[in-house]
Amino acid sequence: MKLTVKFTAEGGDAMTATFDNTNGTVSNDRGGKGTFTYDPATHTTTISADDFNGTVTYANAPPPEIGAVTPYVNSHGQKGLATLVAIA
Repeated sequence: MKLTVKFTAEGGDAMTATFDNTNGTVSNDRGGKGTFTYDPATHTTTISADDFNGTVTYANAPPPEIGAVTPYVNSHGQKGLATLVAIA
């Protein structure tokens, strides 16, 4: 399953990332690519990519439904909203 998430940071900067749960890869609309793991117990995604290395922790784990929104904070201190925009 692939989940595409739009991350909108406080201040309005937005980036869209596609997480491929089958092979553990992630890519974004800025050309970044890498790998990820997700810990459902902590709602945390750990990403190792060419343009981001760190974690993203979600306030909760909404159901995988298009339009689902949850607040997030990353390990670089950026906060915002994560919106599920596509499921494939």
